Formats: sequence, structure tokens, C-alpha cells
Amino acid sequence: MAVWPALLPQCPLREGYQATEGWGVIQAPVEGPQLTRLRYTATPRPRLASFYLDTNALRAEWETFYYTTIAQGALPFDAAFEGTEAVHEYRIVGAPEVAPMGVGWRLTMQLVRLP
Repeated sequence: MAVWPALLPQCPLREGYQATEGWGVIQAPVEGPQLTRLRYTATPRPRLASFYLDTNALRAEWETFYYTTIAQGALPFDAAFEGTEAVHEYRIVGAPEVAPMGVGWRLTMQLVRLP
């Protein structure tokens, strides 16, 4: 299993970070009180995260990780992005965006925390 590189920022920027919890409930369309039940016991949890890469060397580290280690997001990786030391498995969804920010770069990507 690939691991998020130690040289890259270990926590996403607070600005713009979004965490959506999984929804594993199914609802039956009936008259009267809503009938619900658990459909899944483990659901993926979408995340939107940005990281500040303050040097070109960090951007190169990111590109090596993305293009080589996780095959452009095809492979999952382990990281501790949730503000705790707990390591979770993530997968990148869609194409990450790298844009200029100050003297460095802002890396923004949609992730899914896998169950």
C-alpha cells in the first residue's frame, strides 16, 4: 500500500476543507412514518482538501507520488489527514488541481476516505 510522502504537508489547509460523512441508509416510500434501514455498514466519506506546496521541490515530490506511486490516482494510499494520528485509506477522485498561491502552489483534490 502506498503512503502519503513524509515530505508533503501532513494536514490540509483549513480554508476550503470539506468533510462529508457517508450515507448508508435506505428509505422506503410509504404513507405514514418513514421506514428506514441501514443499507451499508461502511460507506465512503468524500473529502475536499487543499495543501500548500511552498517550493518547486515539493511540487515535484507531489508529481512523482501522483504519476508514479499511485498511478494518477488509480491506486489508494494511506494518510492521516483527519487531524488525528489515525491512518485511513484514501483514493483521489477526479483530476487534482495545482494553482499558484503566493510564492508556492496550492494543490486541491477531491478524495474519498475508504471504509
